[in-house]
Amino acid sequence: MSFSREDYEHAIARIFFQNQETGQKSVVGTGFLVAPGYVLTCAHVVLQALGLTEEEFANHQEAPKGTITLDFFSDKYDITAKVVAWEAYNLEEGDIAALKLQALPPKQAKPMLLRQYACEDIRNQPHYVMGFASDSSNPTEAYRPKANAPGGRFQFHKEGDPQGDTIESGFSGAPVLNETHNCIVGMVATAWIPNAKSDMRCRAYVIPEVQLRPVLHNLFARSLCDLVEQARVESRSSVQNAVELAFALCEEGRVEGTSLLERLQYLTELSNRGWQQAERDVDRLTQFAVFLAVMDGLPKSLRQGLEDWVRFRQFAFEPLYVKANQARQDRQLPSSYTPEHLIVQIKPDEQNAANVKIWLWVIGNRELYDPLEPPPPRLKDKVIPFVELPLFLESWLEAESALENPMMHCFVARRLLGCDLDARETQDGLTLGNQYRLVMRTDLSQSPTGKQHYARWQQKWEDLEQEHQTSVRDVLVRSDCSKKGRLLKQLRSAEMAILENLTSDRVEEIFEFLAKKVGLPVALWSRQDAQCQDLEHLLDCAVINLPERVFEERSETLDCENKTHVGYHLSLVWEDFKVIPPTWEPFDQEAC
Repeated sequence: MSFSREDYEHAIARIFFQNQETGQKSVVGTGFLVAPGYVLTCAHVVLQALGLTEEEFANHQEAPKGTITLDFFSDKYDITAKVVAWEAYNLEEGDIAALKLQALPPKQAKPMLLRQYACEDIRNQPHYVMGFASDSSNPTEAYRPKANAPGGRFQFHKEGDPQGDTIESGFSGAPVLNETHNCIVGMVATAWIPNAKSDMRCRAYVIPEVQLRPVLHNLFARSLCDLVEQARVESRSSVQNAVELAFALCEEGRVEGTSLLERLQYLTELSNRGWQQAERDVDRLTQFAVFLAVMDGLPKSLRQGLEDWVRFRQFAFEPLYVKANQARQDRQLPSSYTPEHLIVQIKPDEQNAANVKIWLWVIGNRELYDPLEPPPPRLKDKVIPFVELPLFLESWLEAESALENPMMHCFVARRLLGCDLDARETQDGLTLGNQYRLVMRTDLSQSPTGKQHYARWQQKWEDLEQEHQTSVRDVLVRSDCSKKGRLLKQLRSAEMAILENLTSDRVEEIFEFLAKKVGLPVALWSRQDAQCQDLEHLLDCAVINLPERVFEERSETLDCENKTHVGYHLSLVWEDFKVIPPTWEPFDQEAC
């Protein structure tokens, strides 16, 4: 990525000493944005900003606790900051401080890219340095490397004046821009040197990137940790499980019993795994960020933040995303440790009426699922005999070790809503219904619904969600399917119903009628009509827990040989509008 002087100036910060008595500020040095939310500067600049003199610098081997005030040269409003990394002041080593901003930097400020170069490799190349020797003059200077200095640092001289190797103190902490390579090669750390006249002058010493690197890695780990921690507030369980899976993909990166920050910092100590982009090694921390981005169930804010973070590191996100997802697939790891829903779309096979085509999607938190940006299908156009469907689904789920107990949404044409898919045996006398929370769903791609009916249907589901903790008994309506006039009257304003007198040969007819006239999103019934009165004990649960309650009733048949048990015959239609297959295209009204 290109990096201009304008970008450089946007990332520059002025660091102030603020007189507590008068409130007046004066610039003591410079800093620059190196990671999202973090500024790098010199340790002695921080000490000056806290009002300490040079004689007191040696007393601060540990990071000071005070608050630093700074602003960005391109957008001059005050931001406070705290020290989070520290290498104590010394004339020949250390003198590095990192600040965590307590507010967002200006939008145009982007972290600067630092790269390693030897002094002799860049000696004849132009460099640009901007610092603040005074509050208002914001001077700029052109410099070139002169020689290696004590401690492995570089000494610079002014452009066109090899003897001009001094620099004003307000430049301390300024980044040195190499305009040939469009990157930062180091940070100014002025050294006070006595001259022959017994006064003091500041030599233009620069700390090279290789000496700044440990602190830089620390800051990128911190900025990535900030992103994840913010997202945990929104969706803790799904984010935490995605993090664990990303660490598993990073292999050695898993460190038991330590904080997220410590684990991320550990990644910065590992060698890269051979990934490269534009002749640059992709570090392990960046790999972790991309591995995390390929996981399902992440809040949109985190996914976008990860993409931005990778770009801040001057990598192209898209090709790394493809590489990370391929690595996940090669390792046969799922894209989520806590998938909550399995979407099963079941369509007839045009070549053989006895067969069906299966598509499968796995999604995590329903609140975060976006059918317009869905995960890729886990399976598509798999043709199997319909009678073998329960056994196939059970075998597939057993092979997916992360899918321990998902809610199974079976999308079918309306004529199959009443099929006994939940009660068909798989193996060892078990059924899908007594092993998984299984609900039937209407596949609109096979059973089109006019947009006015679809809107009614969706509105009723949204109304139902407002009552999701209400008792089913208080919401559900009993309705008689033998007479459509009575059915319409009973269900016109209902969201949930027990359907009585619904025979298997009338399922398609009744649900076509309900879709057109009332848009009922939840329906419960027994395929043995005589047992409809036996459903009363299922109603003492919250609306949101009805599929779980039906699952519990079906599970009672695990050791029951009596096929008249109501658990063998329960059907539940549960039209959750937050869990739909991408092929629905629900927002395309022409498709409805």
